[in-house]
Amino acid sequence: MGVEDEKSTEIRAEEKSRGGMSYEVILSQAVTERPSSPAKSPSPPPARSITQQDIENKLELAEQRRKALEAQRVASIGERLCRLEEAARKRQEANDEFICSTATALDLKLDASSVNREAHLDGLKAKVADHLNSVETVRKSVEEQTEKLREEILSKMSSAQENRDDHLRTIMAKLQAHEASVQRVRESHDRAVRDLEERIRIKQEVATDNREAEIEKKLEALRNHLAKVEDFKENLNKKHEEQSEKLRAEIASYEAKVDKIRNERNARPPTNVLDKIEKIIENKEKEHENRMKEVEEKIKAKFDLVEKNRAEMAEKNRKIREEQERRAEAVRANKEKMTASTTSDDISSG
Repeated sequence: MGVEDEKSTEIRAEEKSRGGMSYEVILSQAVTERPSSPAKSPSPPPARSITQQDIENKLELAEQRRKALEAQRVASIGERLCRLEEAARKRQEANDEFICSTATALDLKLDASSVNREAHLDGLKAKVADHLNSVETVRKSVEEQTEKLREEILSKMSSAQENRDDHLRTIMAKLQAHEASVQRVRESHDRAVRDLEERIRIKQEVATDNREAEIEKKLEALRNHLAKVEDFKENLNKKHEEQSEKLRAEIASYEAKVDKIRNERNARPPTNVLDKIEKIIENKEKEHENRMKEVEEKIKAKFDLVEKNRAEMAEKNRKIREEQERRAEAVRANKEKMTASTTSDDISSG
């Protein structure tokens, strides 16, 4: 049984991390010794009755077998515990050995790093010292340059102040001269504008007088035409009255002739002759009325034409006056622009 346990039990060690070991213990299945079975008789014994003594003997044998099995189990467990303790001891020894080696390596590394750190610090100190020396040199040179630049700026500022005063005096003199020239140009411009406005006013008055004279002339012609129309109407009325009188006289003579004939014949004249006479008179009157209407329509059309021409002439004169005012305003703006450009040129040249 011991040989089988040694063969079936296997211990595997594996390093999981630095300073620690893990073990894997594989145990075999439980082995129990069973008592050999009694030899079987070739033929079953004859049946006999079981007594109390037989039962007690069997129970005693069973108790002995149970105790033997428990003793074997305890022995097996004790052996396994011994093996586990041995494995734990070996693992502890391996851990201690690893810890010692690791501590030694760390000490060596710390010593080397401290040496390297001191060397690095010495190098940094040397570099810092060199840098401070260069910074001090640069600072001194910058201070010298700053002082030199300050002196140059002060000298330039003093000379610039003197030049600025001279330049300001020159500019003031030029500005005064320019102001005088601008004043002269403004006065001449105002005179030119006044002259131009006066000429425009005179032209407008002349144009207004001419327009009124032309309108008066046209009105006079219209009045003459109306007088002629009135004369024509009077003559026409006179002619119409004369024709009416003549027609009445003819009708009266005709009626006299008709009466004479009627008296002679003692008969009534036919009705169609009287109707014809009335139609002739009615046609004459209608013709006279139509002629009078035509004359009135012509006179009205001429009046409308005269009104239209007068409105067109007034609109034309208004446009001419607006155009003249626009030109005068453009001339005034050009004068002001020329004055401003002259002023700016004088200032820039000054």
